[in-house]
Amino acid sequence: MKKVTLFPFLFILLFTYPLLSQADFFHKIVQNRTDEIFDSLVSIRRDLHQHPELSGKEIRTSEIVKNYLTSLGLDVQTNIGGHGVTGILNGSKAGNCVAWRADMDAFADESKDNVEFASVNNGIRHICGHDVHTTIGLGLAKILSEQKEKINGSVMFIFQPAEENFSGAQKMKEDGVFNEKKPDLLLALHITPFPAGVVAVKSNEMYADRIEFCVKLKKEVDKDLALIEVAKCLEEINKTEVQNIFNVDAGDQKTGLLSPTGPLNDYLQVQKDKLKAEEQGEYILINSKAYSSSLSNIEKAVEKLKDLINKSDISNSLESVSYIYIQPSVINDPDYVDKSTNIIKSIYGMQSIFRFYGIIPNFNDDFAYFLDNTKGVYFFLGGSDFSKGIISAPHSPNFKVDESCIKTGVKYFSSLIYELLKNE
Repeated sequence: MKKVTLFPFLFILLFTYPLLSQADFFHKIVQNRTDEIFDSLVSIRRDLHQHPELSGKEIRTSEIVKNYLTSLGLDVQTNIGGHGVTGILNGSKAGNCVAWRADMDAFADESKDNVEFASVNNGIRHICGHDVHTTIGLGLAKILSEQKEKINGSVMFIFQPAEENFSGAQKMKEDGVFNEKKPDLLLALHITPFPAGVVAVKSNEMYADRIEFCVKLKKEVDKDLALIEVAKCLEEINKTEVQNIFNVDAGDQKTGLLSPTGPLNDYLQVQKDKLKAEEQGEYILINSKAYSSSLSNIEKAVEKLKDLINKSDISNSLESVSYIYIQPSVINDPDYVDKSTNIIKSIYGMQSIFRFYGIIPNFNDDFAYFLDNTKGVYFFLGGSDFSKGIISAPHSPNFKVDESCIKTGVKYFSSLIYELLKNE
C-alpha cells in the first residue's frame, strides 16, 4: 500500500523540489503520511475505546503504547509514576527538547456506549477522549520518527496515567520523568465539543484556578455569628456578572468562550453554602472553595475579604485570611501561544486555528503540574459533527468523536513540533 501511494508522491515532490523549501517539503510528507496511516490510527483508537482502563490501572493501554513506541526505535521507559510511558525521539542535530503529553486513562461511567466498538469493560468508558489523545500521540511519534533525520533536537512523548483523578502528572514527576531529559517546552491537547478539525488556544489560564479561602479566627468567637459574618463577606468578594458561572453556555457567541467581553473572561465564583466552623487548637477555621479566572483575582479577594471581616462584628477575632490551591490551572505561555498560532496558520491556513477568550470553570487537567517550571501550550481540538449527532462534550453520557480529528491532530502538531525545534 505504501509503495502504491507514497513513492509516486515522493517522486513528484523530488521533481518539484527546487520550487519547495525544505520546510514545505517536510509538511507535504507529513500530510501525505498522515493520510496513509489514518486507518491504522482509527483501528488503534477503537481498540483503546473498547478496552478502557481506570486511573492507575492502565496496564493494557501502556503495554500497547510501549510496543508501538519500541517498534519505532524510540528510547522507551515504562512504569513511570505507575503505568506511565515515555519515548524519546532524537533528531539528527543537537537542539532543544519538545515534549508531547497524552493522557491514557478512562472514567467510571454506567451510561450506554452508543458506538459499534463499545466498551467491553462494564462501568468504564472513554467519555473524556483520552483514547483519542493517546492515538494522536502515537500518530505524532510515527510521523516524526519517520523523518527524524530532518529534526533538530529531540521529542519526548509522555503517555500519562491517572489524569482523571488528578494524580498522574505529579506521580510521574516524583518518579523522575524529567531526570534524564528536561523538556524546554511541553505541549498537549484535549478534545472539546468544537467542530472536528477546529483547533483553539488562548494565552494564560485555560481553566479556572480552584482554591480554598481559609479564614482563621480566635477560638472565643461565637461560631454561629462567625459563620453568618463570613458568609456575608464571601458574598461581597464574589466577582461574577451572572449568578452562577457554571450555568453559562460556553458555546454561546455573546457570553461563551468566544466572547472577549463575556462573563467567562473574568470571574471569581465563591461557594459560600455549607460553611463549617471547625476547631483547630486555639483557633476556629472556616474554609470556602472558589473558582477564579486568574490568580490576581484570588490575591485581590484575600485582601478584600480580610478588610471586610475587619469591618464586621467578628473583627476582634480575626487571626488571618489566606488561600490554598486545590488544583492549579493550566497556564499557557503567551509567547509560545503566538508562535504556535502563527506556525499552524502559515502551514494550514488562516482558519486552521483560532483564539478564544473565556476560561472554563468546571473542568481542569493535571497537565498543570508538568508546567510548574517549564513553559507550555495546551490546545483544544474539536471532535464534533453536529449534522450526524456526534458531540464530543467530555463526560457527557452521549459522548462521541468524529475520528477525522485524529488526522487534524497528527498533521498540525507534527508540523508544529518540527517548526518549533527548527526555529529554536
